[in-house]
Amino acid sequence: MLQLPPELIVATLSHATMVDVVCCKRVCKTFNTVINESTALQYLIELGCAGYVDGNYDKGTLPQYERLRRLIEIESAWGEFSLETKMKLKMSGASSRPYEFCGGVFIRGHTQLDILRFPSIFNDMTSETWNLAHIQPAVEAVCDVTIDPGSDLLLLVEYRNENEGIDGESRIYDFHIRSLSTCLPHPAAQQNVITHFTPHETGIIATTVIVEDFFFVILSYTSRDDESGELIVWNWKTGKKVACLKGSFPSAATCAFPSPTVFVVPQTSQTAKETLKAYLVVYAIPSSEEGGVATPYLLAIYNFPVFSPKVIHCAMVARFNPISYPRNVAQAGDGFGENPIHQSFSKPFYGDPLKRIFVIGMEVTHRRSSFMS
Repeated sequence: MLQLPPELIVATLSHATMVDVVCCKRVCKTFNTVINESTALQYLIELGCAGYVDGNYDKGTLPQYERLRRLIEIESAWGEFSLETKMKLKMSGASSRPYEFCGGVFIRGHTQLDILRFPSIFNDMTSETWNLAHIQPAVEAVCDVTIDPGSDLLLLVEYRNENEGIDGESRIYDFHIRSLSTCLPHPAAQQNVITHFTPHETGIIATTVIVEDFFFVILSYTSRDDESGELIVWNWKTGKKVACLKGSFPSAATCAFPSPTVFVVPQTSQTAKETLKAYLVVYAIPSSEEGGVATPYLLAIYNFPVFSPKVIHCAMVARFNPISYPRNVAQAGDGFGENPIHQSFSKPFYGDPLKRIFVIGMEVTHRRSSFMS
């Protein structure tokens, strides 16, 4: 193999993993020299060391040596942790809730939506704002907003109460699947609105979009410690329910997904004779047969250290960051490549979806004070 032209060795090793390429450097001086002098292989090594993967865009306009230069520049900046650019961004005085921040895009509002794309070195440090002044078709009571900029996806959650005769009322949730750039029904969704009925006691819900398989998740729970809570997974493209888990989720207000088939639910529990306990419950979603609805099963429970007896409440949120990068993004809809959301995702490289950071936030309340940790 040492008799092969260096170009052929580089072409062969470019299909290997970063670890394999580094191992090949130790085979002999010839391999070490070829790898060190190859921009393509140095880029592959630097991507692996930094936890990135190569992007799907700019390959025709951004040379590989320029991508390598930018990658080294970013990694060096982490060592210094200094801000080269500072700027103030103005937004309207509209309501700050509900809101969502995902993929460098911030959105907030009820009847009108303010959207802000944060500046990045990948868009020449320019920011962009736009406003969806009137949500059409109209959505009356938006209680939650979730976005996936990579798929140009905007999920508006609307609730309404409806009489149920002698049994009281039921709460109905409508999940509107829209385009983030236009607020019109998303062209990739077979159903523009997915409707779900819950008991009147059902309280707060949390929504999550899973980019890889285009799932989004809704977690609803009751204020009592009963079994009427629901954790439901839908495929937003087909509108079909994929999985459903019924049970007690009295303190869960969020969930996070390390993969499309595994999710983590932060929860707390406390009895009259015990101190407050916090733990992470990990579930897995099995593959359903013949397109049916699967029932997630318990994988593991991870307990946090026991709190001080002075702690009376703990609210937790969990998220995996950065978000997974979308696949086949250009197929999201007609003209998708021209909108500012798509342009913000035109990156030469991005965080490896399999090497994300699991972030847990806690708000702990003591008997006399509260603090964030």
